[in-house]
Amino acid sequence: MLEHMDFVQTNDGRRIKDETVNRGANCYDATDFDRTNYYETFTATDGNLRWALGLEADRTGNVNQSKQFERGENSAAGVLDERVMATAYIWHNYGKAVIGSREDIEKAPNDRLAEFCRKYCQPDNAVLVVGGRIAERKTLAMVADTVGKIPRPRKLDATCTVEPPQDSERGVELWRAGTGQYSSRGMRQAIGG
Repeated sequence: MLEHMDFVQTNDGRRIKDETVNRGANCYDATDFDRTNYYETFTATDGNLRWALGLEADRTGNVNQSKQFERGENSAAGVLDERVMATAYIWHNYGKAVIGSREDIEKAPNDRLAEFCRKYCQPDNAVLVVGGRIAERKTLAMVADTVGKIPRPRKLDATCTVEPPQDSERGVELWRAGTGQYSSRGMRQAIGG
């Protein structure tokens, strides 16, 4: 959910998607269980590279925490994958929806969402990739001047949750009205079924 906020607007009013489109760039963001990624593709110029690096530095910890929330709740495939993961993992967060619970998000005050983001959305294991026709020294100097100025995050508390052993077979069956069929065979292999 916070990943989607990071794609909307910064606290100082930068409208991220509008800026990207106005530069003729393409942008994309995605979150999965173990990573979030953002990227822009654009014409290789020093100005565009400086803009993209500045944008990424700006949205790291400086996004407007609004309550816009979208989710594919009517997707049979999405619902089935969610149920399979919830069945496979009893305690681990892999058993929860990546985007979070709509009900929790709608109830959470914006200031709590912003505080959560400040505490946990840290660039401590971020990877920056710059590709294309670039001048290496000039690019490294731009990186140092933008994302390189983001303060080091504080160390987070270690988690103490341990997933219990899988001691029996569990299954999921989901029936919904609709026209499509979806099989979760790939999911079954991923969880050892």
